[in-house]
Amino acid sequence: MLSTADADEPIAVNLTELAARIAGYHEGLAEVETTLRRAREIDLSLIGQQLDHIRSLSRDFRFVRLYYDSVTPAERRMMLASKPLEASLQQLARQLDRYEAAQATDFGGSLNPAAADQIAELRELLNALGQQTGH
Repeated sequence: MLSTADADEPIAVNLTELAARIAGYHEGLAEVETTLRRAREIDLSLIGQQLDHIRSLSRDFRFVRLYYDSVTPAERRMMLASKPLEASLQQLARQLDRYEAAQATDFGGSLNPAAADQIAELRELLNALGQQTGH
């Protein structure tokens, strides 16, 4: 059982670990962006893989944001803020748009039903992630 004295003690945040988690999160975002830029051909599989990576990063983002928001302003100035996921989500959405446009052109203006369903599913996931992270 916690005593009143225990409840009054401030919670300490390990700033070194927080900075390392922020750096790892930023590295993950950079990996997604680099993968999308270097891809010669965008397909739904690649978009899905990167979206899964972003989903994992969104959990990291929420964790980091929770701890980052709890540090003092002086402590906050000593470390980088975590970048929002918005730019990566927008890049994935653009790639999905490009894929959809290319498929529609290749098949005479209409997508095959399976691809259309996959695209809709990926768009839903993109929107859900955007809402979860406040973007």
